[in-house]
Amino acid sequence: MADGGPRSDLAVRTGSAIVMLVVVGLAFWFGGLAFKLLVVAGGAMVVWEWKGMTDRFPDDPLTRRTWLAFGFCYVALAAMAMLALYAAGALMLVLAAVIATDIGAYFAGRTIGGPKIAPAISPSKTWAGLGGGMVAAALVPIPPGSICLSPCSLPCRAR
Repeated sequence: MADGGPRSDLAVRTGSAIVMLVVVGLAFWFGGLAFKLLVVAGGAMVVWEWKGMTDRFPDDPLTRRTWLAFGFCYVALAAMAMLALYAAGALMLVLAAVIATDIGAYFAGRTIGGPKIAPAISPSKTWAGLGGGMVAAALVPIPPGSICLSPCSLPCRAR
């Protein structure tokens, strides 16, 4: 921008969200092997990115390999957790909470602004964004909970 103000990345975020939504939506739709392959491919990309980061560590090769192994184990556990949540039918609620947190934090931070949480670590994160993300995540289970707990969804006992 010519005025030197903050550049909005909403268009890029929206475009990438649409692409990810289509890919993940198709994997959910087909289920089974398609979803497992998506989780494995995503995990492999995360490990590849982690390897690129550990390659730049100034330590000796043994330390870099140790960090790489730690990252691999961490990603493998996350992938197994995702598959377990999928099998239990709870993955959609968890993903919805994560997505709502990101969206709520983005819009609250951009709209309200205010003091930064940790400018040296992440210069664009604000306390308003943190609050917006927390509120958005807390609101996610309300619609499914109201449907599951409505009187018409409970088994009725004959009188």
